[in-house]
Amino acid sequence: MSVKAKVSNSQLFRATPPRLRVDFAIAMMCIFTDFLGDNLLAPGYELFIRENGVPGMGFGLAVSIITMSYIVGRCFSSAVMGPISDHTGRWNAILICELLTAVGFLMQALSWSFWSLVGFRFFTGFVGGTRVVIIV
Repeated sequence: MSVKAKVSNSQLFRATPPRLRVDFAIAMMCIFTDFLGDNLLAPGYELFIRENGVPGMGFGLAVSIITMSYIVGRCFSSAVMGPISDHTGRWNAILICELLTAVGFLMQALSWSFWSLVGFRFFTGFVGGTRVVIIV
């Protein structure tokens, strides 16, 4: 009869190499910011569209265009980021994507018109390819 030794979570945590813990924390932070960027601006859409919206375009259509630009950028990102991360390495791709995602968020905050916001949302969706890189 064999007796299984019980291992506590703290023992497992201490047994994990520090570099692996840091890599895991960075990966989770990348995924969190990627999900956050998807909906971060949604509460401010109404005010932005009221001030900078296209005349004659309804609110629902404007919100749909803004949201879809991010999603379309993510679709193209999935096809492009895989080969790029294979060539440059996963770690480098993650760091570059996070840096460019931060730039994209800043450009969204500084957008001056409806179509500039749509373009910056597309850019942010495109460079925010960390979810694809991390999962692989």
